[in-house]
Amino acid sequence: AGTFDFLYIPLDKGTMSNVGYAFVNFMHKESASKCMETFQNYRFRRHRKTSGKIAAISVAHIQGLDANLAHYENAAVNTAKLKQRRPVVMANILNGLSMMDLAGDD
Repeated sequence: AGTFDFLYIPLDKGTMSNVGYAFVNFMHKESASKCMETFQNYRFRRHRKTSGKIAAISVAHIQGLDANLAHYENAAVNTAKLKQRRPVVMANILNGLSMMDLAGDD
């Protein structure tokens, strides 16, 4: 809790399941390092026997909450009718803004 302020997990439109990757903006480099240490080469239990899915962590080319908000502001995913498909912004707690203000809803 309190380690990241932005999370986007793209979903497959047909299955509404994760497509296999996510974007997380950590608020402190220590939290990002801990995540990388924990999940790099992690084998997910649910997939151990069937597919051998192993996590690979990499540093994103977009860094920081403001940069992520700017990047996704006009993206189609941010205007999706189903809110489950939109990026999750946790900055409302820090900045006193409501989620609807951040998402641009009326």
